[in-house]
Parts: sequence; structure tokens; C-alpha cells
Amino acid sequence: MGFTFINKIPPLVLHITLGVFFLCLAHSSLNAQDNVFASLSGFPLNTDKWNLVADARVGDTNGDADNNQDEIILCTAQMFRNGGLFLKEAIDLSVCSKWAVSFEFRMFEGSSADGIAFCFLVNPPTGYLSGGGIGIPQNPRGLMVVMDTYNNCGGANPELQIRYGNGQNYSECPTNSQPTLFGLRELRDYNYKKARIEYNQGNIKVTIDSTITLEGFYPINYAGYMGFTASTGGSTDIHSVKNINIYTQIPEVSAIPDTSFCLNDSLVLNKAQGFNLLGWSDGTKTDRKVIRDTGLYWVKLENQCGSFIDSFHVRRQDPFQYDMGPDQTYCFGGKVTLDAGNIFNAFKWSDGTTNQTNAVGKNGVYAVKVRKGSCWSEDSIRVSALPAYKVDMGKDTSFCRGDSLVVQPFVKYATYLWNNGQTMPSQTIFAPTSFKITVTDSEGCIGYGAKVVGMNELPKFVDFDASVPFRVTMEVTGGSPPYYYSRDNAFFQADKTIPIISGNYYSLYVKDKFGCRDQKLNLLLGVPQISIPNFFTPNEDGFNDFWEIGGIEAFPDCVISIFDRSGRLLSQYKGIVKGWDGTFGSLPMPENDYWYVVDLKNGELPKRGHFTLKRQ
Repeated sequence: MGFTFINKIPPLVLHITLGVFFLCLAHSSLNAQDNVFASLSGFPLNTDKWNLVADARVGDTNGDADNNQDEIILCTAQMFRNGGLFLKEAIDLSVCSKWAVSFEFRMFEGSSADGIAFCFLVNPPTGYLSGGGIGIPQNPRGLMVVMDTYNNCGGANPELQIRYGNGQNYSECPTNSQPTLFGLRELRDYNYKKARIEYNQGNIKVTIDSTITLEGFYPINYAGYMGFTASTGGSTDIHSVKNINIYTQIPEVSAIPDTSFCLNDSLVLNKAQGFNLLGWSDGTKTDRKVIRDTGLYWVKLENQCGSFIDSFHVRRQDPFQYDMGPDQTYCFGGKVTLDAGNIFNAFKWSDGTTNQTNAVGKNGVYAVKVRKGSCWSEDSIRVSALPAYKVDMGKDTSFCRGDSLVVQPFVKYATYLWNNGQTMPSQTIFAPTSFKITVTDSEGCIGYGAKVVGMNELPKFVDFDASVPFRVTMEVTGGSPPYYYSRDNAFFQADKTIPIISGNYYSLYVKDKFGCRDQKLNLLLGVPQISIPNFFTPNEDGFNDFWEIGGIEAFPDCVISIFDRSGRLLSQYKGIVKGWDGTFGSLPMPENDYWYVVDLKNGELPKRGHFTLKRQ
């Protein structure tokens, strides 16, 4: 058989190992042809390649028209006899995944006894068995197609069986997973029946006389022996087979595709693993073949499935020029991806990479060989790293003693490493220091940054002078002048003298040019004085709605009492509250004059007087 498959994939010096092609095609659905793997037919019979076991012998029955010794009698018409016929050569179904066997069988000249089985077994019988169970040995492993004339599970009910064995003993009784066809009395006949068993990657089909069929599925991927067993059990018949042909199917495949090579190159071919080399087209039989000329070639190979011839053309291809383009740079710590181009079918980089692209992160010259068709060309490119970039941390800075400062880069990065070993995006500084940081971005590029952080001393109040009415003058030292002064921590002024109301409590604040500050809290400045109003207007207009004594907050322990004209006590409270709202028992009091007693609790006599309540 000769096959041609066109596909050009040769390199500069091309090495082709054929086994890769066959490994893929052994499990394909390609068209195939029958190859006679073994046969046993004609006259006289040549049984050199077969083992005859127990009662099996060459002979003649009454089932054909001649007297030639061209039949295999597996067992005679006696009770409890058996015999077997098996090929001496194993066949590996992981390689030969498609095969068929055709034969003729006859069971007659007795009283209907057991039957015949075609078997593919790892452990075929080697001697006489018990005379029952179709002659199948103990613990069989493989496939058994059984033609049984007497079903022990149902009496005289002939059946066709497909049985799978993985070490379990053969059983006539069917299971859901092992197909059985009952009621086939025609299996036992005076004349020979024709049978064909086909195996296609686990799919099994049994046909008898073109009318009876049974199918099953049992994938096998190991080596075993093909042959026949038979037995009579507790009855009698002559069981015989003849005209046996075992076929394997050779896929129509191409071991070597049409190919080409460049000028001044050569093509190197190697024999496929798992195959025997029968010869090349020039008559040589070496496993390794060097081809230097164009033309049509063929190779003949064989394996367990048979032999085949594959032809292929060898042509010559013109060379080509290749340019990788300009030199390239990459960021420090990162990588650059070099692309050799997508119009080529093979690549060889100087660092051993064989892909179209090559990500590199080291300075140097990188060369690549590219293949177009079967020709190779080469170019190189220089790759160099750019300096590490600078991380923007802002200017050197400082903070006030007692405070802290958070420092971080202005841009987010993938990773951070500070000189103190920390890996967080930011650092909180509590003391003067200098630091460095190393970062990497999402591309793996590296950057460096640095910053110096100082600490500023605080300004300190030395003294203050509130002897001048309505003024306080502050004296400050330390820190970093100029100073700025405030009595409310909101508005600051450069003048150190600030207006106040005498006799009030204040908090004084100072800050220097860096914003560092000091403060004095709750100072009573000047002589405390109170101001008692002589009227108020509780009309809910938001103005003068309470009778309030000015400066009373300087006397937090004072007690204020309010009376009507008859001397009835209307309200009594400490001076730290808002004041009197003009009500008694939640009822508004009428416009009138009212009397007060203010006891400042400072050792002075209580102050007494009256005021007017107006509502308009």
C-alpha cells in the first residue's frame, strides 16, 4: 500500500521521528484497509503459528462436502471434553485498535453440548480444563464472544454472548453490561455457519450468517492472544472451526509529509519508534536516512498491524533575509518583550527560548533564528536598561515636637520597601529622621526615593501682662520667630498685645513660623466685673430674650434670685446658666418691674435691685 500526505515542516537540518505521527493516528477515524494478520485455511492446514490445546486437532467432519483434513476439531462428541486453538503471536490492541476476524463454525453430531467461544485473552489456556464453561480458562482477562447451544441459566435455550473479563471467572448468566441474545437454535446446525467479529476502538459487532448481530463496548489497550475455546460439558457434540482469517486495519496515514530544505542543507530522517524499517526507496535499510537531493522518496515500515509504504516529495526552498528592527530599552528592574514576528513557523533564541516572543530583563545582545518553510535566517538586537526612576516624595520637611508626620510617595506603586524594612505604602514619623524607599510598579520597574524629616522646637510662654485694662501682652521664647498670637485659637495676629474684657477667663495661644504652638488655658485676666441689665424683652425675636448678667461667668459659684413685686420667688439659679426667660411655672410673666438678689459668693454683700420686663 502506498500513501501520500502533503505538509511541509522541515528545518535547516531536519530530523523527523515517525512515531509521533502514528501515535496520533492510532486513535483517529481515518479510512483503513484490512491487512491479513493471520489465517488458517486451505488444505493441507499449516498450524505452525498456532497452539492446539487439549482435544484440539486437525481433522474432518460431516459438515462439508469433502474429506479433506482442513478443519480444526476443538472437542469430540464426548461429555466433559474441551479444546483450544490460539495464535502463538500476541497482538497489542493499544497499537492495532481496529481488527476483524472471520471464520466458520459448526456444533453438531451429538446431543447439544455447551459451545464455542472466540477469545482475545492475556492468559489463553495451555492445557486441558474441566470440560465445561466453553473451555474458557480460570480468571480470564480479555474479550470472549460465545456461541452457547445450552444455557445453564435457562435450559436448552441457545444464546450468543459478548463477555468481558478482567480476572473474574466466565459466567453464562447475563448481566446488564454484558450483551446476550437468546433463542438462537440455529447456532447448532449440521452445516457450517459463517461468523465475523469486528473490533473498532472498543466497539464490538458480531455477525452470524449476515442475519444475526449483537453489539457491545469494551475498550482494550493491552496485548493478548486471539483464538478459540470449546467444551461439551454434560452432553455431546463435535465442535469445530475452519477458514479462519484475522485482519488488522492499517490507517491510511503519512509517516513523512512532503517537505523541503534550503540550499546547501540536508534532510535527516529517523525510523519511527515502535516500527520495523523494511527499507527506503534507494534500497538502504538504515534507521537514519540523510537526503541531499530533491525528488520523490518512499519508506516501508511494519508493526503488529502489518506493513505499509509511504511516499513523500522533497523540494528545495530559497533563503530569505530577516531583520529584527532597532535596538530596545527597558525600565530598570523590569523586562522588555522581544517579538520575532508571526509569519515564521519556528524560532531559536540565543538564550534557548523557542517561542515567538521572549521577555528579557538583562542587558545584552539577543539573537534569534527564524524559520520560514524550511529555511532559517538570523538577526540580533541589543537590549539595555534605562536608569531607575526617581520616586517623588516631595521636599524635605519638618514637624513640631510632640506631633507626628505621615510620609508616602505621591504616586501609588505595586510594592514598597523602606530602609527600616517596612513594606507599607506610608510611614508615620515621630522623631527627626532621614529615610529611603524602593518601589516597583505594575510592570516590575524599580524606582528610588529619599527624604529628610526634621523636628521643630515649640515656642513657650514666658509671661503675660494683663495689668492694663482691656489688654493683655504676651511674652514668648523658643521655637522659630516670628510669632503669631491669639485669644481664640482662630484669629492670629503679629502684635503680641491683644484686647480683652477685664475680669474674663481666656485661653492664650502662640505659634511660630512653622505653625508650632504653645497655649495657656483658662486665665482670669483683669478685675472681674459684672454688668446687671435694667430691662429685657422676652418676645422670642432672638434679641435680648433673657435677663443675663454680663461677666457672671467669672463667678461660677454665685446664686441669682428673682422676685415679683409681692416678694414671691420666681426663679433661682447659678450664674453659669443662660439667665431668666421671664416665665414662672412655664407661664409667661406680665410686663412689670421685678427684683433681684445677686450673691457672688466672693465675700461681698449681695447686690440688690430691680429691672423691667417688656414684651414689645
